[in-house]
Amino acid sequence: MTCQTAGGEILGIPAHVPDDGHTYLHNQRLGRVEIKRPDLIDENYLYWLFLWPEFNRELFLSATGTKILHTAPTRIEAFRFRCPPIPEQNWIANVLAALDYKIELNRRMNGNLEAMAQALFNAWFSPAVEKGLPEGWRIGPTLGGAAGCDGRQGDDCLHEPAYLCRLV
Repeated sequence: MTCQTAGGEILGIPAHVPDDGHTYLHNQRLGRVEIKRPDLIDENYLYWLFLWPEFNRELFLSATGTKILHTAPTRIEAFRFRCPPIPEQNWIANVLAALDYKIELNRRMNGNLEAMAQALFNAWFSPAVEKGLPEGWRIGPTLGGAAGCDGRQGDDCLHEPAYLCRLV
């Protein structure tokens, strides 16, 4: 198993392979971990354990190679960690999975909100640039005349000579 990054950032990073009847192939840069004792370790807990920076650091420190880092199954198997009882492992893995799901959901929501903000911005300002000013709009004074620059930031903080404003 190898890592193509100089810092070993992805050495040991796991992935779930679904049990969906499909055949999944991998190359020599990947390794497959099978749980021998499901009464001792939960597969979801093991997934999160493999994402633990301490695990990655241990693999990085024990890796061989200068440009391309190499590890081996024996190095993965030699990693020592605290192993709570299965019910606690399930609870820990479920909490981490729920947090991971929430983080991903927030990323998608942020993407949607950014797209909506961009669409709103374009709806308000693109027609003004492309077709002339909408009714009730005018070319305002320079932005410096309306907002001003903080002298400590330098006099060139405003680059646009004018801005659009809506008359209320």
